[in-house]
Amino acid sequence: LQGGIKKAAELIQAGQIVAVKGLGGFHLITNPFHPQAVQRLRKIKQRQKKPFALMARSLEVIERYAYLQPNEREWLLSPRRPIVLLRKKQDIPGIAPHLKEIGFMLPYTPLHYLLLDELELVIATSSNRKDAPIMKEETEIDPLCDFILTHNRPIHMRADDSVMKIVNGQPLFLRRARGFVPYPQSIPDFLAHSPPIIALGGELKDTISIFKKGYVVTSQFLGDLDDYQNFIYFEETLHHLQKLFSLNNPQLLITDLHPHFQTTRYAEKQSIPHLRVQHHFAHLLAPLLEHGYSQNKLALGVAWDGFGLGEDGHAWGGEFFLFNYSSYTRLAHFEEMPLPGGDTAARQPWRMALAYLTTYFGSELPQVPSLQTIPTRDKRLLLQMIANQLHCPPTSSCGRLFDAIAFLCGVAPPEIEFEAEAPMRLEALTQDNISEASYSFRINKKSHPWIIQFQPLFKEILEDITKEKNPNLIATKFHNTLAKLIQKIAQEVHRHFNIKTVVLSGGVFLNSFLLKKVENLLQENGFQILRSRLYSPNDESLSLGQIAYGLNYLNKPKKK
Repeated sequence: LQGGIKKAAELIQAGQIVAVKGLGGFHLITNPFHPQAVQRLRKIKQRQKKPFALMARSLEVIERYAYLQPNEREWLLSPRRPIVLLRKKQDIPGIAPHLKEIGFMLPYTPLHYLLLDELELVIATSSNRKDAPIMKEETEIDPLCDFILTHNRPIHMRADDSVMKIVNGQPLFLRRARGFVPYPQSIPDFLAHSPPIIALGGELKDTISIFKKGYVVTSQFLGDLDDYQNFIYFEETLHHLQKLFSLNNPQLLITDLHPHFQTTRYAEKQSIPHLRVQHHFAHLLAPLLEHGYSQNKLALGVAWDGFGLGEDGHAWGGEFFLFNYSSYTRLAHFEEMPLPGGDTAARQPWRMALAYLTTYFGSELPQVPSLQTIPTRDKRLLLQMIANQLHCPPTSSCGRLFDAIAFLCGVAPPEIEFEAEAPMRLEALTQDNISEASYSFRINKKSHPWIIQFQPLFKEILEDITKEKNPNLIATKFHNTLAKLIQKIAQEVHRHFNIKTVVLSGGVFLNSFLLKKVENLLQENGFQILRSRLYSPNDESLSLGQIAYGLNYLNKPKKK
């Protein structure tokens, strides 16, 4: 074994890729300071820009490359050993390009410790091809690496490394998996006396949650179920949870409202009663359940993400709800924009930039440097699509607003490689204390729901771009604007409905700069803030929110 470890360390140092067996799967490990090795690993993983995580021998090594706060130290040293995103102190080229954070973890198995005795710092990334589940068998991983460092303990259940960052002293999960699952979450007493049920989550970043005898258990991150291998992983995990917790007779299955999600289709094939829940309602119910919020008390929910099917069939994503466990009212939402090309617009940020500009400024399109990089023919075709409403479903998505602004600021590429790449790059431009200024917006309260209009924001951002203002300033002001929008809506809700609790959920709130701003503004104004701390606010939390809805449904007084 010692010879194997020394050999592995030599290969890694020389730029070879070594698969190392962990707890929930293999890592692909190589030298972060070997440019050819990093590029080769990116090619193998089909991951040209998405950041890699690093495993360091000690905190002292980490502190050379990142700033460490006390609570970040605590999480890094905790037995759960998550990857913690830290602010860069010294960049390592090619590891986390265009971002201001970098993910570090410490060794957590004997094999890791022995290997890191030989090496100070390594890339340690999940052993999977793009979007596929982590590999746990030597036979699977052989084509991806030069050398396998393994042991004789089988991996029973796959689980990726958990990923988190710390915002205002509290954990914010980007991915909840190894070290944190399965965790039995107790349920408020008014929901606890229910028969067993199962929630299957959504489509992207899926998880499964099961409820039995007063507790809910949420699975590890399962990935995107539009990938066949991930769907097999989903089925494996579902059967594993049912066996582990002896849940053989669920009385209810809960899924997303979307009829074409794999989870919805799966549930419809089962001979079990099936309930479907609106996407953003489930997002907001998750923190309610986690924090044990009162049964009938209303809260203001802010659900911001990329996409969720609305009750009207439109793509929602910039939502303000008044809600409790039973129901919601859509109080306000972002003004709907055309989504040119549907899902393609989520991969090509320039499409949303053009959609906003043509909606707000008509044929007199402003001259923006970033749009000059797009071929004239492509722009012309897209404008024709929008004008003729061809494959341009309406969306109120906050994620797509981020895409548009990121592209106009020149920080997002015409086509992104991974989800939220454009918003992450925009967040990376923000700077603390650079400015508290913001852009303008309008809230049309004559409409029901209220409509939040961003034409003034685009006008002012374009003026700043024309004046060649610092992109860091523009990005910071944009984030400040969204934080002040939430503050404004919260104040209006308090004035009209005497509600002082604000629930924040959805993938947009993985943006730590925005989340910190929002929390600080709301706390200064005396609001109670509920957000997920044991779970991720992204679609991983959907199954937990679905459990909340299902339990409330079962506990409703039945009409005679």
